[in-house]
Amino acid sequence: MTNKQYSRWKDFALRMARTCYRTSRRPPVDWIVAQVEGIFERVEQDDICCIRDWDHSDDYPPGHPYHRQAGYWYCRQDPATCTSGDVAHGTHCRGGLHYRFASAPLVGDLVNSMLSYEEPVFCDKDGEPLDDDRADVAGEQWGEQWGGPVLCCIRAGLDMASAPSAGVIGFTAGDIRAMYPGGVPDWVFPPGERLSYWPGGEPDGYFTKLPDAAVVVL
Repeated sequence: MTNKQYSRWKDFALRMARTCYRTSRRPPVDWIVAQVEGIFERVEQDDICCIRDWDHSDDYPPGHPYHRQAGYWYCRQDPATCTSGDVAHGTHCRGGLHYRFASAPLVGDLVNSMLSYEEPVFCDKDGEPLDDDRADVAGEQWGEQWGGPVLCCIRAGLDMASAPSAGVIGFTAGDIRAMYPGGVPDWVFPPGERLSYWPGGEPDGYFTKLPDAAVVVL
């Protein structure tokens, strides 16, 4: 990923958060935007060049300060509460050790790690923590409702700016146009590029010809 692609990714993700979720209440739009901004705060400048897509990051290249610097060192913090080493700076804190990997952290891991710290403790009506099975169900529901918008914004932006993977659906051509009131830039949907959309009609079409109600694949 280049710095230009990174800027486009961030711009798209934040526009989607502010526009497509502007009427959201649970979670509120301000919370969604804050989480999206938080993800980009955790993307290290030195890691941008290694980001390929949601599930893949390349090794640090020759000349990079982290090239072949995989290893480990002892953590000075309580491993039960340490968050500074968790994914940030290409490291993970595990049992009091910080492990650095030869490749940059995965975007999906960054997002899931951050959301895990936002997930509440689930309790019953009497304020008692739920047992493991019910907590797992509640966690899945929370992840879909609260984490889902954040995942969509980050992944859709990454797909459009750098690595198309058709990983996000459910947004319409009208949503994208609302995100860019001055005109959707060519890097989002290049002129002449045919794309899949729903519902009905021909399976492919040009973005400029799609009705606002057409659901596009991002």
